[in-house]
Amino acid sequence: MSPPTVLRLGEVHGPAKAWLVSILGPKATDDAEVRISLKRPAVAVLDRPWTAELNDRRCDLIDKDLAGALTADEELELESLTAEMRRYVDRVAPIPIQGVRDLHRQLLEQARHTEASA
Repeated sequence: MSPPTVLRLGEVHGPAKAWLVSILGPKATDDAEVRISLKRPAVAVLDRPWTAELNDRRCDLIDKDLAGALTADEELELESLTAEMRRYVDRVAPIPIQGVRDLHRQLLEQARHTEASA
């Protein structure tokens, strides 16, 4: 991970400045310091099975994160493992969302009929 770069808000222009002001709030002055740190991209193995060992490692990293003791490299590892776990779950047990959408549509129609009858 690269060390943070420190910029003053007054050094930033255009859409980037507007975005930073939206995060910092409208009272942010041009003297406000912004620290920007770029992470290296997380790398994950796309098609390996999700194992108990991978899950244990992810749980250990979550515990460490909650304790405030996660290093930058471990943070990247946790992000990568979480993304990998989600891809695996989507592959082997996708959420049957269409049934929920159909139910939502039926409930909306029922509510419209109830309102029209009242």
